[in-house]
Amino acid sequence: PCEKARGVAERAHRGQVEPSGAPYIDHVRRVAASVPAGAASVAWLHDVLEWTELTDDDPALAGLAPHEHRALLLLTRHGGDDDDRFLSHLRDIRVAPGAAGEIARAVK
Repeated sequence: PCEKARGVAERAHRGQVEPSGAPYIDHVRRVAASVPAGAASVAWLHDVLEWTELTDDDPALAGLAPHEHRALLLLTRHGGDDDDRFLSHLRDIRVAPGAAGEIARAVK
């Protein structure tokens, strides 16, 4: 599953760059390399719903376990980047129960 997630992320983020000019996938690779193995698939995918055309029902995400899919949804911010929304997003991750919450916290 992790290799599939890596492939999905590399295709989805192809051509995207960070403000520094570095390929965006470099950020994703750093995150994926820094998490426990059980969170790696979600780490590879953590920005695809927010920064690419993929949607949460995309067939490319079909290989995720239900708790991994919930973790991915927890990691996806919706509607703006203001400080209050960002802090609310972090609070939601902090208190999320179960395996999905654990994975989301490991990735974040």
